[in-house]
Amino acid sequence: MLEREILQETGSALRKTEDKVNWALLQLEVQGREIIRTECTAKRREAIVRYNRLREEALVARRDLTIHREAAGIRIKNWERMEVLYPVPPPCPLDANRAPTIESLSRTNNVLRYICASMHPDTPIGCLHNKWNHAGPCSCIV
Repeated sequence: MLEREILQETGSALRKTEDKVNWALLQLEVQGREIIRTECTAKRREAIVRYNRLREEALVARRDLTIHREAAGIRIKNWERMEVLYPVPPPCPLDANRAPTIESLSRTNNVLRYICASMHPDTPIGCLHNKWNHAGPCSCIV
């Protein structure tokens, strides 16, 4: 009984921390659209500064969730999985006309930025492709 209550509280706390990450990423996306809509150069520069500040907040929120997951016992490839599940675009240059997108991330980093379309039984969140795992044939859409 006590064990179940502890697991429920842990799950609830993780969900709240994940909500903070999702909120930060949503704010980042909205601000990226604001950069595109803004025609005045000075106002666009202000929008880019806000975008980069929100990006930093999203990185902090993702880091906090990663640490929270580790504290809850989810440790194996946790940092790599969090980069895949919650990708944060690169910073926006001050002279840009539009914000960077997730698709602009390099696919040659430690973790390739996609998740297999099919779920695999060996991992609950899908097939995570990176240089450390996934041996053998896969029905992934690449």
